Amino acid sequence: MNYQNLTALDMGIAASLILVNGALSLLLRLGLERQLLWAAVRTVVQLLAIGYLLEKRAPDFSKAG
Repeated sequence: MNYQNLTALDMGIAASLILVNGALSLLLRLGLERQLLWAAVRTVVQLLAIGYLLEKRAPDFSKAG
């Protein structure tokens, strides 16, 4: 199994895309800022939870060699 390591640059790019969406929503007066923020927070919480569960519950594939 190959793992994809995320760098700070990768995380910064992802965060900047969310910020661009929020800025466009403000600029175009769409009123989606709260929904975008809530979706971003939910995504982070869900990914952290899945990462934690996989780290604690999944077998360590790196030792199976």
